[in-house]
Amino acid sequence: MTLETAAALDTLQQIVSSAPRGISHSYLDSIIATREQALGLAPGTFAQTSQTTAVTDAAGYFSFKNQAPGVYAIRAGLDGYFGPAINGAPATTITKSVTVEAQKTVPPIDISMAKGGIITGRIRDPNGQAIAGMTVAATRLTYSNGRPQWVVVASKATDDRGEFRIFWVSPGEYFVGAPFPAGASAVPLDSWTRTFFPGVTDPTTATPLVLKDGADISRIDFTVQKIAATSTYTISGTATNPLAVPNATTGFIDRYPNTFLLSPRELANQDSVTQQFVQNAIPLAARPNGEFEIHNVPPGDYDLYTYYLSPPAPDSGTTRDYVDRARVTIRDADVKGINLQIQKGAEIRGKVVSQPATSLPLEKIRLNLHSQDSMPEAFAAIVGTILVDAAGNFSASDIPSGRYSLQVTGLSETAYVADIRQSGTSSYDTGFVVGSSSALPLEIAVNANGGTIEGNIQTSDRKPAAGATVVLVPPAGQRQNAMRYKTTKTDAKGNFSMNGVPPGEFTLLAWETVLPTAWMNAAFLDKYQNRGQQIAVTPGTRMNVQLDLIEDH
Repeated sequence: MTLETAAALDTLQQIVSSAPRGISHSYLDSIIATREQALGLAPGTFAQTSQTTAVTDAAGYFSFKNQAPGVYAIRAGLDGYFGPAINGAPATTITKSVTVEAQKTVPPIDISMAKGGIITGRIRDPNGQAIAGMTVAATRLTYSNGRPQWVVVASKATDDRGEFRIFWVSPGEYFVGAPFPAGASAVPLDSWTRTFFPGVTDPTTATPLVLKDGADISRIDFTVQKIAATSTYTISGTATNPLAVPNATTGFIDRYPNTFLLSPRELANQDSVTQQFVQNAIPLAARPNGEFEIHNVPPGDYDLYTYYLSPPAPDSGTTRDYVDRARVTIRDADVKGINLQIQKGAEIRGKVVSQPATSLPLEKIRLNLHSQDSMPEAFAAIVGTILVDAAGNFSASDIPSGRYSLQVTGLSETAYVADIRQSGTSSYDTGFVVGSSSALPLEIAVNANGGTIEGNIQTSDRKPAAGATVVLVPPAGQRQNAMRYKTTKTDAKGNFSMNGVPPGEFTLLAWETVLPTAWMNAAFLDKYQNRGQQIAVTPGTRMNVQLDLIEDH
């Protein structure tokens, strides 16, 4: 059993153990069977009745006695303690694989966990008064296809003295602040803006806090900043939803959206700390025709979205986000007369072809949409997985207007995506546009003659670099396309293998730890460009490389 399989089974164990009381065993069995199939495991690999628990003593020792021969996953967890990060996110447990052989003693298994830290401080309003009930959050920098994002890891509300105490935070680097005003009803929220320690509004200029194992960082005090009254404006207009259906309980049909999404058109200005969901400032009774106003918007170029999540379809249980958007440019005046009307999306369709023609199992290929403009990824993700039939045909309906890329999975081991074309023009790197009408058919060309890269990675003290992240980075002109990259992890001996590598020149890098997709960010990659190895791949090639590890410091 590999560490990856053990971790996957560990996740499944957590799902089962945290299931609500009264849930049927048949439902849990179906979850287990589906996960085992996805992992390529034989039915019954995970057995609910096979779980054994032990509690450590005061010195941290534990034991499992009289275990039958086999491969086991040992999972350890304790509130306030953390294992190694998984895909850049803190892990509340740690899993190790162990093999029990007949008539053999199992060597001691040491499991190390890091103790969570504590961050405390006080927050004041622009007049210097303590704020009670204000949410203060510890956020961390992550990446989504290379775009920097600040994600809330832990948060707490201030007490009556404006003090906060965020505890059991995993070791790492954090930015602490009030990313959104929430709490006390008497707070003049409209005049305040998000603020980070030591009192700045831009998270990129905030002071990072490095929280080590069991550390206690105190005196993180800051003052919430005010929005400059002369620098913000109002967007107004009407928004309607002709697709609305009667409420199942009340029968009321709500045709006038109240929640909007205001998203900067410049992708570099987006981050997940910014609360882009905004509410209509006009009370319900005062907007009989869907009138809306959005206040306190700073100058800039935006996409304003209104959306409607449909009820589950009776036949399939699927839902859709129906969307309309308007481009809004604010310079030095309010913007009026915006007209939004929620509408059904368009259809995309196309064909997967093998070049040259081979007997690739096209029906195993799966497609997923990803947003390439200001549209939230959730609007694309809700479309779900798009299936391909044995002839290579695919289609999906009700796709909101926008620019998208495709993620292609399920290819055979040596296959790769050679190109994605639309009306004879490549859209593989640039993405394709879905408008108000059906898009032109897409052609996805796949090739089964990809290369293989194998190698071994060691630490600076010549030990195997287990669990390192190995990334194959494409040339500069193709780095905006997530499908051009390949990633893998080293095994316990520091070995790695990549299959289905397309012909071309690449840079190969390996990190001890790295945030997912950080390598797609130009500023991040520039710091490590000279740490990688340049390689050239030809069709069907098989090469072995030795690669230096970029270690944590």
